[in-house]
Amino acid sequence: MQKDTGKAVGLVPNDLKPGDMQEGNKDFVGELSVTIMDARKLCYFFYGKTESLDPKTTILVPEDRYGLHAIDTLDPDMTFQESLIAAGAGISLVDSVVAASKKSQDQPVGSALIRPPGHHAIPKGPMGFRVFGNVAIAAHYAQRVHGLKCVFIIDFDIHHGNGTNDAFYEDPDIFFLSTHQDGSYPGTGKFDEVGQGDGEGTTLNLPLPGGSGDIAIRNMFDEVIVPCAQRFKPDIILVSAGYDAHVLNPLASLQFTTGTYYMLASNIQQLAKDLCGGRYVFFLEGGYNLDSLSYSIADSFRAFLGEPSLASQFDNPAILYEEPVNKVEQAIKRVKHIHSL
Repeated sequence: MQKDTGKAVGLVPNDLKPGDMQEGNKDFVGELSVTIMDARKLCYFFYGKTESLDPKTTILVPEDRYGLHAIDTLDPDMTFQESLIAAGAGISLVDSVVAASKKSQDQPVGSALIRPPGHHAIPKGPMGFRVFGNVAIAAHYAQRVHGLKCVFIIDFDIHHGNGTNDAFYEDPDIFFLSTHQDGSYPGTGKFDEVGQGDGEGTTLNLPLPGGSGDIAIRNMFDEVIVPCAQRFKPDIILVSAGYDAHVLNPLASLQFTTGTYYMLASNIQQLAKDLCGGRYVFFLEGGYNLDSLSYSIADSFRAFLGEPSLASQFDNPAILYEEPVNKVEQAIKRVKHIHSL
């Protein structure tokens, strides 16, 4: 099936430097100073345009491989401006993490708690309540501005990150790895989607069967994510951190727990320390149960800071059921065979 591989996705102007982020009108997200002017420039490049993008226009996803005209992502003034801030927050964090990795022996910690998220946005427009590909923009920014050639992207949202997948489908220098529930929105992310052309082999999709939980993701991390990252040798790791695979999430049927997310945050942090000088940035994606979302994000931060997990105060083992261990093992075996792991 033909991929939506718009060549201009996330491209950063060659003359853009980190210092440029200090100019122009600023908005503030926590302690992050985000320059709207430069975020706007980056997002125009994400759409493959250099002219003004009208924020009052409802942008329709073309009828392409998704087989629909998506009108689920409206783009009024407020959403447009917030989307620029979200994209700008990501690239500001990349700046901060890279700078910190050069100045201190303490490993930098970066996590963008942003809305709207981005991994469904495709080169031709918004999709799935996402407007700009925050991770896609940050990946190209890390390459063009900071010279970090090899970018490893991990996406553990319950839904396939089709936008990020498509953005780098032919790019050998950006490895996109997604684990998601099989058959979930938007119906992409099959085993055989591995990249094409120069990028063949640098896209890995592992759709998990419903009911998969902590055991499944632990085994996948050890058997798939770690060897892929070790072989790829990244200069930075970017993470599409979706918390909607939690067992309390109302929109799907995986069984991650708050403890699962603590494990993922801790293990990814260690992977970054081992492979790329501790450089990594988390980007918030999905999460639709506010209680599980808040507890899981807080526990991820405890992992980043080296503090013990408090997942036991929230997680309820009694609501979990037996995982489909055999199906998970077959899925992991299949993806390992496809990618020669």
